[in-house]
Amino acid sequence: MRKSAILFPAVLFSTAFGVAGGRSAVPAPLPGYLVHFNSLENAQEGEDVVAVAKQAGAKVINVVPPPHVWERPDAMALLDDLVQYIGASHLKLIFTRMDASYPPDREGNRQTYPFSDRGKWAEDETRFYAKRFGSLKYLAGFSLEVSTGQYEACRRIWHEESQRADVPFILAFDGSQEVSLSTADAIGLSFGPSLIQTNTGQLKEIHDSGKDVFILEAGCEDLRFCASVAKSLASKTFIYAYLKEPFDLKDEKNPGWIVDREGNVRRNAYKSTKKVMADFLNKRSP
Repeated sequence: MRKSAILFPAVLFSTAFGVAGGRSAVPAPLPGYLVHFNSLENAQEGEDVVAVAKQAGAKVINVVPPPHVWERPDAMALLDDLVQYIGASHLKLIFTRMDASYPPDREGNRQTYPFSDRGKWAEDETRFYAKRFGSLKYLAGFSLEVSTGQYEACRRIWHEESQRADVPFILAFDGSQEVSLSTADAIGLSFGPSLIQTNTGQLKEIHDSGKDVFILEAGCEDLRFCASVAKSLASKTFIYAYLKEPFDLKDEKNPGWIVDREGNVRRNAYKSTKKVMADFLNKRSP
């Protein structure tokens, strides 16, 4: 997640998108948090961090598992427990990316999946999640970072295997690629101020397309600004990226992480993020 000190005023963004004034109210985005396998060692840690997210105002959880999770029984057990706990907590669920590390082995080492054929990988992941979790009533979406051609193939697999026309295969967009909106079920964004400022034209095209928008990962110094942009886009979700520190944390000075690697809640980050979620997202968008 890139961070930038450059701020693009939200009022200008809203005006550029033609959403300032005269627009009927739409439901505000569902607030949520990212739960990444790189932050978890076992099922209890997963349940604990979801509980913190719910206390901080979450209505939806974005889970990032490792690739081919079914090849590791420990990872599969963790994922099943996490999914069940999210449902029992009356939260919505989204799966994205599938690029995390596996949980640590008995020696404490974490392994990553050796990618070879990303096209086949994407289809395998899509088919597995559609069959295993596609029937869940609280499932709100599924997304992989794939090319436009791969997206179309995976989208077909997703709907055929899950038999769910109401759960979108979300086309991921991070600002670095061209997107084809014509066949997309929905658009998923991962952003901060830098992406917003440098991709205003593409974001306006996404807004004007009428496609559903999901903010899948958001993290920046000015979270209120990002939240207001999510409302301007009429996004379905606004998911905060910095819930629990990962084992491979590189940005040691980022004060935005809510839970540290030992599982301690950082009260300042918790309170400020919870307030933004409540103030900006648990309302109807103008």
